[in-house]
Amino acid sequence: MCEGHTLLESYRLGFPGSKASDRSARREASTIAHLPEVMDRVEEVQREQAKRVDVSVDGLLRELNAMMALAKRTRQPGAGVGAVLAKARLLGLITDRPLDPEGREISKPSREPTETREMTVEEWQSAFQPKGPLQ
Repeated sequence: MCEGHTLLESYRLGFPGSKASDRSARREASTIAHLPEVMDRVEEVQREQAKRVDVSVDGLLRELNAMMALAKRTRQPGAGVGAVLAKARLLGLITDRPLDPEGREISKPSREPTETREMTVEEWQSAFQPKGPLQ
């Protein structure tokens, strides 16, 4: 996140006086990391890094194709492909998480309800009752 540090390490560097447990600090770090202005800045820095080191999706695809050819010749695909994919992830060119329509990563559902909504029994059954016969 910050100069290659994990979220927890970045939080500890940003808040050196914090006495939060690792669990609390991770939670706070995640909250901060998902703020729109922080996400925008991270994307900006990743784009700048990608330009600075002259890496593009097209270039990565060329490397993957070269790795694929080498892998076929040597029967050792893992290391080369893994290195190219690691570079792409580091530069934010690919992500392992799904994105919402605004391009933000979709995270796990919240443990706490984000909204309260009253439902009738019929609405609840329509929304949650299994469809078709149970087997």
